[in-house]
Amino acid sequence: MPILFTSLFFLTLFFRLASPASAATYYVSRTGSDTNAGIAAAPFATFNKAVSVLNSGDELLIKGGTYNERLVINKNGTAQAPISVRSAPGEKAIIDGQNANNNLLDIPGSHILVSGLEIKNSSGYGTNLVGRNITLENSLVHHTSGHGIYVAGQQVTIRNNSVHDSNLINAGRNAGSWGSGIKVKVGGDGINIIGNIVYHNYGEGIAVTRGKNTRVFGNTVYDNFGVNIYIDNSFDVMVEKNFSFCTPNSGYERDGHTAYAFAIGIEYYDGWGAQLARVTLKNNLTLNCYKGVGFWGSNVPGGGLKDVKIIHNTFWGNLNTAVSIAYSPDTAGSLIAGNIIEQKDQKLAWIENPAGISLHHNFWVPAVPAASANAGGPGDLSGDVRFAATPAVNPD
Repeated sequence: MPILFTSLFFLTLFFRLASPASAATYYVSRTGSDTNAGIAAAPFATFNKAVSVLNSGDELLIKGGTYNERLVINKNGTAQAPISVRSAPGEKAIIDGQNANNNLLDIPGSHILVSGLEIKNSSGYGTNLVGRNITLENSLVHHTSGHGIYVAGQQVTIRNNSVHDSNLINAGRNAGSWGSGIKVKVGGDGINIIGNIVYHNYGEGIAVTRGKNTRVFGNTVYDNFGVNIYIDNSFDVMVEKNFSFCTPNSGYERDGHTAYAFAIGIEYYDGWGAQLARVTLKNNLTLNCYKGVGFWGSNVPGGGLKDVKIIHNTFWGNLNTAVSIAYSPDTAGSLIAGNIIEQKDQKLAWIENPAGISLHHNFWVPAVPAASANAGGPGDLSGDVRFAATPAVNPD
């Protein structure tokens, strides 16, 4: 019995010593002081001070109000104990860069959750997510000179945010380069863009440019000046169950017409080459855009649609061609099938050369395209698809 008691005592002591310290909750407030303890009754005043004390598992609650400083989270949580930063319950924290600060939310750290913030008036990017295992959710990002949400980190989730009026550098519509509401850039790997609302950006809405292992799922994207959703020279990308639409006379027309709902590109980037491959557009809905989906060819030798699948989408009310695919001799293993494609003026689709693309079992409204469009295939049907109601942005 004494031996058993001693063993249990040391086992209990071991687990107590091995257990991490209890996570702490800190507060920051516009009326706080950095000499305070950072508790609810005595909050810190600045983000820098608050972040400096954070450890794995800690939470920072930002009291309501407008903060004119950048929030830089350079600390690391763990998978079991991430660091969380959010607006205090029932309050709204606003980070206002006053058009004098860039990267208002900057996260080079890892295992970080940020939720419930409003980020506005950046002289550059709204956010700069370059660390690992980051989640940004339930936040509003708007009025940024450059990208709204910029992602070059790994294992990043962007979920249930609203992004509008980014890339204001192009508000005069003469910028030499494009920004995006949400941009996945080189280095981005394992990115999930889920359930966001993205609109009125003076560039693309959502763009994956030299990204990999990216999922764009369940977003509502509309009336952007460039392309609503753009996949450019990236690989292993799934674009699924998004609603991409355009409204007439929104004020965000480019060259007199609304955006492409979806586009695929292979633009040139120094040292990157042609890496577009294994891109799937699946179960998306588009409405009243200039084109449903477009590919304008490769700007890089060896580039083409390689294992690109455009399947089970609905392209409705297109003002130009619903499916517009330029020829590339390096296109191979690609598929356009199972789509519902409607267009009132008969410009249903145009495929410059179908080599490397399998086309079959699409439903065309009102008729299968002419043979010169190179878009028809075995198993195609046409006529009235018999929706319960005409597709609309706000259906009854």
